[in-house]
Amino acid sequence: MSDKNKIKWENWAKNVICETDQLLKPASLEELQKIVKENDKIRVVGSGHSFNAQMCSTHTILDLENLNKVIKIDKEKKQVTAESGIKLKCLNKVLVKNKLGFALLGNADSQVSAGLMATATHGSSVHVGTVSDTVVAVQIILADGSLKTIDSSNEAELKAARCCLGMFGVIYSVTFQLVDVYNLEVLVKMTDQKFAMDPKLRAEHFSVDLLYFPFVDTFETTILDYTSKPADKENPFLEWFNDIFIRNIVVPILLKILVCFPGLVPTFMKLIAWFSGIGTGKPSVKPYIKVYLAPSHFPALDMEYALPIDKGNEALEIFRKLVKKYTSKEDPFYINLPVNIRFLKGENKTLIGHNVDRDTCYFDVSSYAGFKNYEPFFKELADEFIKIGGRPHWGKIFYKNPKDMYENFDEFLKIRNELDPKGKFLNPFLTKLVDGENVG
Repeated sequence: MSDKNKIKWENWAKNVICETDQLLKPASLEELQKIVKENDKIRVVGSGHSFNAQMCSTHTILDLENLNKVIKIDKEKKQVTAESGIKLKCLNKVLVKNKLGFALLGNADSQVSAGLMATATHGSSVHVGTVSDTVVAVQIILADGSLKTIDSSNEAELKAARCCLGMFGVIYSVTFQLVDVYNLEVLVKMTDQKFAMDPKLRAEHFSVDLLYFPFVDTFETTILDYTSKPADKENPFLEWFNDIFIRNIVVPILLKILVCFPGLVPTFMKLIAWFSGIGTGKPSVKPYIKVYLAPSHFPALDMEYALPIDKGNEALEIFRKLVKKYTSKEDPFYINLPVNIRFLKGENKTLIGHNVDRDTCYFDVSSYAGFKNYEPFFKELADEFIKIGGRPHWGKIFYKNPKDMYENFDEFLKIRNELDPKGKFLNPFLTKLVDGENVG
């Protein structure tokens, strides 16, 4: 196909752009199977919420937005089976109506169910693992168009499929293990590092989620606990003011200005730290989906490393030194968004989940898309984090090949090659990954 007939696709952050021969949107399982059987070099896109090129294909891209139904809810087992194209926002509404919910979530609800699973989406709790760890069954379309169910009858395949980066086939449906719907008691405090990073704090509470403000050296510490208390009365105006007006209108406008005047970033960071501290220190009670999900709608470039849980303070020192180094350069780079630090229980339910076999501290660094010179900073920070045992988040920016960071990666590849021996579901990015080459 000539370049002029190519179809352009880009991800949410607009840092990944590819041109493909065809972008197809099947509306049924049968249509999906036919497409997979008849086409070559297929990749699937969801909400485009990943930050690397794993979803790209120059041949065929599938968008499963029309496969968005809840197939089954088993209230007795507390499980839901949903088609892979359903967005979390829609799935949550169905679950809440049935008095069910996820044990833990991240902070975005635009992701589709297959994306939640395939890249090991996570929240923050040393008592719970990733969303991938909750998967009890997966249905995938293999290269010949056949439908394969992977469940506990083949535990090795299930462990591999829970976090598979879409390399086994096209995911048609996912079955998640759920819990009874719940409310959370929320306490937000502005604290110092000693309080925020205290292991006792995260052991004593269900969730501790941190925002670290560079240049201010303070933490917004969010502490969550299960509660039987009823949710507080909602204030729609206050929610709109904080989540929409401030987070997604005012902050992006200020960031656009700071692109032209980066030296003002430290002042900006002081401003948003001050604003974040307003009204904190008083507990509130909210439904879980109101707590976890506070997405930002402006484009940011995101790199996250999963570190051994006892390396969090060392990671902060590394980060501070590099911030100082890069702001002192002749052509400086200022880290311009708060750092999200989260903690997670280690599990052995996947082969290549970033929390496999160890409790984990996640260090999530973002830069507004308009800032130049972010990449040298990201690369050096990644190199330093790898030295202390860091594993990159599969759905975010990374450069070095992480194969050697997983002792079960060869087992993962063996299963992958058995299910897709001709590499129909690989692209150049993933081919480099499986071959041990660096991807960036």
